Amino acid sequence: MHISDLADLYDLVLKRALSNADASASSFAKFYFGSVDKHVFGDVEREVGRILYRKGLVSSAEAERVEYKDIAKDAPLLKCAFFI
Repeated sequence: MHISDLADLYDLVLKRALSNADASASSFAKFYFGSVDKHVFGDVEREVGRILYRKGLVSSAEAERVEYKDIAKDAPLLKCAFFI
């Protein structure tokens, strides 16, 4: 992977951080994943859960399903996602 493969993502994250656009957003809206290859989100979720649990940051290593309708107002970037 080359930095230019993710340049648009870095640009978006930097602009949002500098504008304080996510200051009042849900914590679900503050995760950005970039990839130049295919991946399965379930695999990502399980690994993130294991890491957070191991660090004592969450009470369970299990990923919790969150419905889009429940976070849509707090996660404005999701409307750009491929699964919507």
